[in-house]
Amino acid sequence: MFFDAPFGVRRRFSSFATQTYLSIACYQYGEFAGDASALVMADNCVRSLIALQGPQGEWPWFFDAQIGRVLDFYEVYSVHQYGMAPALLEWAERFGQRGAREALVKGFNWALGHNQLGRTMLVPELSLTIRSQVRRGELTTKAPRILRAVRNAWTGSQARLIDSADVEVRLECRSYELGWILWSFGRRTDLPELTHNCAFGDA
Repeated sequence: MFFDAPFGVRRRFSSFATQTYLSIACYQYGEFAGDASALVMADNCVRSLIALQGPQGEWPWFFDAQIGRVLDFYEVYSVHQYGMAPALLEWAERFGQRGAREALVKGFNWALGHNQLGRTMLVPELSLTIRSQVRRGELTTKAPRILRAVRNAWTGSQARLIDSADVEVRLECRSYELGWILWSFGRRTDLPELTHNCAFGDA
């Protein structure tokens, strides 16, 4: 997996966003420059991500990049599910990465309600999405999240999903999130079960 920083304490801890941006960059550069090593780096990262995807398609938020394991699943962000992961996995599909399409569909369906809370993360009447599912009590603080990640890294523990009774939603939507879904699916016609899902109304 890709590191968040070249050195220092932060180097070991890496986010899902880091994996997405750098893997897409490697795919694009590898294709443009004909650099097979860049494609291999991207493929290796995608393979690790797919192996760590949650049982209902959740893309974990925080990783131990040094070992390649989940330090914390939460928050589970909707934009990762319907936008960022599909953008990456489309590249992976193009280069023949096994399981990429299945992981894309499973992750997207999380946003359509196949998740811990059994609720859609879309608000079609407002043309918005619900930002994330988060541990109860952590809407306004990152401290427990940071401490949990450090503890799991130190003890070698593999993070797991918690009981759904201890999960709530963050009622927020940022403009870039809707841009991701358009970028990821604007030209795709091969996934009508997603792009023309009844959740999108007249799509």
